[in-house]
Amino acid sequence: TEKPPDFAIHALDTIGTIYGVGGTAQFVATAKYLRRVQTGEEKPTSTADMLYNALQGKPKEMKR
Repeated sequence: TEKPPDFAIHALDTIGTIYGVGGTAQFVATAKYLRRVQTGEEKPTSTADMLYNALQGKPKEMKR
């Protein structure tokens, strides 16, 4: 089963897709990145890197 934060992220993504709510894709991408930081899957080197990656997306050389 999914944990509550993961469920909320997926629910918001689904609602945004079904109803065409603008801006949800960026919000979901940011939420997923911050969730990966929280769980330790992503390890930004500084607070500035974390904020940049959350707002702009990871630079291509950093993407997995």
